[in-house]
Amino acid sequence: MFLGWNVVDYMASGIQLRHLRESIVKRFEIAAAEIVQYRFPEGNPSWFPAATAFDRKLGYILSNARLLPKCGAVFLDHGMFLEESMTSMDIFANFGMTESMLPTITLNETCPVFPFATCFVYYHELVEVMTAALQARAHVSGLKLLLHPDRPEYVDEMLAFFNFERDEIIESHLPVLVSSCAMIPHIHQRSFASRSDLIFLRNSIMDHLGNHKSVNNIYISRKKANSRRLVNEEELEQRLAKAGYISVCFEDLPFAKQLETIQTAKSIVAPHGSGLANLVAAQPGTKVCEILSPEWPRSTFARLSKELDLEYGYVAAIRTNSGDLAPIETILAQVS
Repeated sequence: MFLGWNVVDYMASGIQLRHLRESIVKRFEIAAAEIVQYRFPEGNPSWFPAATAFDRKLGYILSNARLLPKCGAVFLDHGMFLEESMTSMDIFANFGMTESMLPTITLNETCPVFPFATCFVYYHELVEVMTAALQARAHVSGLKLLLHPDRPEYVDEMLAFFNFERDEIIESHLPVLVSSCAMIPHIHQRSFASRSDLIFLRNSIMDHLGNHKSVNNIYISRKKANSRRLVNEEELEQRLAKAGYISVCFEDLPFAKQLETIQTAKSIVAPHGSGLANLVAAQPGTKVCEILSPEWPRSTFARLSKELDLEYGYVAAIRTNSGDLAPIETILAQVS
């Protein structure tokens, strides 16, 4: 179920509309409505959307809510459960959930609080959750982030990079009662991000990283990943090295260094994977060649590249009994 940014006007049936209206203290516009056009010179492949419309993006301040730290969910005292997930804000009826079923509250907060959902996926944490947190901070003074103690280490690196101080972070493994909750909803299917969101995130990165010249050619390796590794990656790396490419494993680099590596790249080759989320730091005109798995044809980074004015291209890996095989000659021809 995908809803518009205006959570009041686009609610599903069966929800107590009056109570939600009563809980909204303020709403504010983050971005105007937009239509993003995606076009490949040779025509869009079947897995790639031709265009996507985004309604204007609104943020909300809700009063008197209980926040669940790990999933970023919001529970209103009027019998409503709002799930602010990483990719959409779905509003559900209270399916048997009662006040007595909630765990004991650990804290009471009077300042505005943003529930920072933990999803353990790098792309969603950076492109969606962090973007929303930065937008909330830009529009709401005195904001604090609610985080669960069990979160990936890179989340703390992201927070430090964007200068979130310790006194701006609340840690709890149990629900927190807040008098003011900031919500930045998302509407489209998983992995969608609007052009305005991505440009906002890239500008935020530039503010903290500075602006470096694009001088390197890089290959992002998946040799340390648990899935979608290329069976002929060693040969691919050797051939790319002869063409002037440097191989990097983002698992070995701190968050800021990953972004700097992308920002200074003029050409990027990579198998599909979370490391390509760092394309949000790439400068316009950067050349991108994504190696897509035949069993995993996702448009996530193709859309991201188009929205950020990168020169995107892709090649399809060849499925074999031993795994995905990169078509090396095709890749070299595309990046030459």
